[in-house]
Amino acid sequence: MLTTNSNYELKNAALAKNPVYVAEIFFNNGNSGTDGTNDIYFATCDVNEITGFAHTDRWFPFLKSDSISSMSQTVDPINGVSSVGNLSLSITDYNGMVSDIIKAADTAGHGLRRQRLSIIMLYKGMDWADRVLCARCRSTTCGSRR
Repeated sequence: MLTTNSNYELKNAALAKNPVYVAEIFFNNGNSGTDGTNDIYFATCDVNEITGFAHTDRWFPFLKSDSISSMSQTVDPINGVSSVGNLSLSITDYNGMVSDIIKAADTAGHGLRRQRLSIIMLYKGMDWADRVLCARCRSTTCGSRR
């Protein structure tokens, strides 16, 4: 269930909508990290279309909105059966910048596996404080497609 706020609901009720999706990768190896140090943001728009975002040097407009997909998690406690969800997305490796970011994180001891991945939604012109968390998981597999 999404937890929304009045500013988000106002934009969401408008007839014309300009949604923005953000994939936040928080490099923390399963531990706590520092906002603005251990995080990187891939989005479907430029950072200047969102107000109140503090770490503009960590925002990259390379997320493909039509590539975000997920499957849900189910639990059947009566039969002792469960399934774990899946979250997929594609990020454009513009001029090799994404590869460079990932290599630098890997060199620093923060590979992509087990890092926290959050999918955030808001609308163009909104304040970052009014963002809505859509999904959060730990990354397990990463690959590249040519």
